[in-house]
Amino acid sequence: MWRADSKKIAVGPHRERLSLTHRRIVVESLADTYPPLGGGGTLRDAIFWLIPGGTITFDPALDGGTIDLVEVAEDHTMLFGEVFPQGKFGGYEPRDYGRSALSAHKNLTIDASALPHGITLHWAGGASGGARVLPFSATSRCGT
Repeated sequence: MWRADSKKIAVGPHRERLSLTHRRIVVESLADTYPPLGGGGTLRDAIFWLIPGGTITFDPALDGGTIDLVEVAEDHTMLFGEVFPQGKFGGYEPRDYGRSALSAHKNLTIDASALPHGITLHWAGGASGGARVLPFSATSRCGT
């Protein structure tokens, strides 16, 4: 079951109830499944359900944990990136950054700042080849 600031999304494996009002979702599981299996909601599921501009946080019980990412979200992640035609900076254009484990086509915040030991995102899908964990667009910001 999810914890969200507006109401619960008791979704389980069949996503019985939909809501487009979730501005804040609390991740309660270190699993990498979509939809989540069993108990708490996963990071992958939170990214899917969060509305643009929303925030994803983590349950305190996950402090110091690792989310082993095993699924590929996109085989061809297209982001704006620097281009250098003829060896000179030419601005930003769409570029294919390859496979990515997580993908969000919206602005969102992933905030683990309340966890003293944080959360680790680790690519663990070895048999399916490599993937970027979480690609960012040219306008993304990463906090410390």
